[in-house]
Amino acid sequence: MIKQMKIGLLGLMLLGAVSCSTTPSVTQDPQVAPVQETGDVQQQAISDRNTIVSRAQNWVNQAIPYNQGAWYQGYRQDCSGFVSMAWDIGTSAVTSTLKNYAVTILRDQLQPGDAINNQGIGNAGHVVLFKGWLNAERTRFVALEENGGWGKAVQTNLTLVRKGAGWTIKEYEASAPGPYVFQRSKVTSSPACVNQDRGGGWVMTPGQSISVCNGKATLTLQWDGNLVLYAPGGVPLWNAGTAGKSAKNLVMQYDGNLVLYDTSNRAIWTTNTGGRPGAFFALQTDANMVIYHNGAAVWNSGTYLP
Repeated sequence: MIKQMKIGLLGLMLLGAVSCSTTPSVTQDPQVAPVQETGDVQQQAISDRNTIVSRAQNWVNQAIPYNQGAWYQGYRQDCSGFVSMAWDIGTSAVTSTLKNYAVTILRDQLQPGDAINNQGIGNAGHVVLFKGWLNAERTRFVALEENGGWGKAVQTNLTLVRKGAGWTIKEYEASAPGPYVFQRSKVTSSPACVNQDRGGGWVMTPGQSISVCNGKATLTLQWDGNLVLYAPGGVPLWNAGTAGKSAKNLVMQYDGNLVLYDTSNRAIWTTNTGGRPGAFFALQTDANMVIYHNGAAVWNSGTYLP
């Protein structure tokens, strides 16, 4: 479970006044020269979701001031510069051009490190970085952002609501009504594919995914604590039923048991396959998850797709 940020009365007032120009008129920081954006999509330097979130969290932890005329670590200190920095695209994009570095996804496909972007013109535009869901309905979420109302990089708890055929962020509807689109850095548009077995000692942490190389299945340990197997298009095939629990890691133990532990090191889900040293976990190209021991299947998820 992601710890919610406590917001006072002043904070609630500020949340309604976000600001993130898509066409900023700025004075260049003489100490840090920003890279000017071109129409070319440049090679992005990072692909790990944890790294994206960590980079963004670092700005939040330092409370980097919101300033469209300033740069930090080579990136402009506004909402789109913040996401550009987290994605490490090498230039400060604006809300209307982040699409050059991203693919559009569905709301239910959001994963940590993705962006929720209102591509409006001027200060009507705003973008936040998605960190994780706060409820099973997937309407409340944790965001990391540079926010003009707060005057700094912050972690916020926000609400998605329907707006026509699309979505808007309820807290920002007055100043940046949207609609918002959901975007994923092109580098992270496909999780690392694996057609290999996972033996004792393998660990997965929240926000990480593995996928078979034919694209038929992706296993994700979500920030809400649930372990979910998805088919293409974000269709869930199986889940561990651990949403809302503070998952720490998924471990393939040397005794043959696959266990999901919480932050207190308590088992919150297991395949109950202990006592089988040398067993291994396989995410197969037919979308079935199987634990094998001495050539025999001792557990499977029952998610075979022809």
